[in-house]
Amino acid sequence: MSKSPFNLPILLAAFYIGTALSTPSTVDSAPKNDSPLMLESVNFSAPSYIHSLAWSPNGETLAVGTRDSITFFSTSGQIQKTYSTLPNKLRPTSEKRDAGPETPNAGIVSALWWAPDGKSLVARVYGVGLPLWNTQNDQLRFFLDDHPEGTTALAWSPSCDSIASGGDDTLIWLFDTKTGKRTETLDLHLFPVHQLAFGKTDDELVSLGIRPQFGPQNTEIKHWSIAKGLPTTEIMQDYGVSASVLSPQGDTCSLLFKQGEDDSLRIAVWLCDTTTGKKIRTPLMLPWIKGMVHLFSPSGNTFTTYSYVKVPVEKRPGTVPFRESARTYFTRNAKPLMEISRSVLTPISPNSLPPRAAAISTQGILAVSSGKSIQLWTPPF
Repeated sequence: MSKSPFNLPILLAAFYIGTALSTPSTVDSAPKNDSPLMLESVNFSAPSYIHSLAWSPNGETLAVGTRDSITFFSTSGQIQKTYSTLPNKLRPTSEKRDAGPETPNAGIVSALWWAPDGKSLVARVYGVGLPLWNTQNDQLRFFLDDHPEGTTALAWSPSCDSIASGGDDTLIWLFDTKTGKRTETLDLHLFPVHQLAFGKTDDELVSLGIRPQFGPQNTEIKHWSIAKGLPTTEIMQDYGVSASVLSPQGDTCSLLFKQGEDDSLRIAVWLCDTTTGKKIRTPLMLPWIKGMVHLFSPSGNTFTTYSYVKVPVEKRPGTVPFRESARTYFTRNAKPLMEISRSVLTPISPNSLPPRAAAISTQGILAVSSGKSIQLWTPPF
């Protein structure tokens, strides 16, 4: 595998999440470590600017979406295969689908969703739509209907027989994964659908809608019975939510609020039970950083934040100083499990950018992209 053009190897740092989360009562405070905790360096770079990341369900493959392709990497950084997402490559197999005029962003892979069994993958591709691949034989099966104003959310059912998608049009569509045909529409959201998650069965669906501007009750959460086509519970959330993240199981939601101004600006992260609407424990108070990443682990047991910012550290010619940090928390008691931070000096290049995408594997490995490079923060086991 060729070396990164900017010579930025991946630093593997201990990030203690995943299976160690089964005993939260043993953790009283957040241990800190200011050393790099470098285990090894590997060459892990994508062919072009990275827009999306997604781990396979078994945690052995990382799908990386770039400007014109999806590249599949092993955990050691080896390229396994690549799918082209250029419109002229995909449209001939689209069953006469009218993809519309090409745009300057055509081919960019902005999101990726693996099926729970790891045998299929859906991508959101600008100027193309929602192609679905069989990742075992690498065949493009079909395109799912794209929402008129753009697809903003997607989720696979536990059995892999259904897919739910949501859009800025406030609608939720259900698809049969055997045919790719739309089977049902859920249309009771007031706001654009931001995230979707199936529960334990194919009949349970949780949806999160966010109002684009601040306003009273600007976040809505609905639990649906798909068989009935109606919500079983509906929750309207607080004024002034600036962002929100739904756990993979749909039972917990993070609500992010900005507090203060200028240098004192901070983020309060409340964890909310999506069934009752009640906030869980005290909020997590974090410094506000543009480009900060917030996400849940696949099990839904932890909530993680990651930031990569310029700070006043020792200056050296041709470098940019950054402070990099990662924190992970138990969702139910909001206590930090591990906090890691380190200062790094990176060459001045397009890779010196805030995080663009992030994903956590079932083994607890946090992958974060910046420019063309990917960093892996891995648990110490």
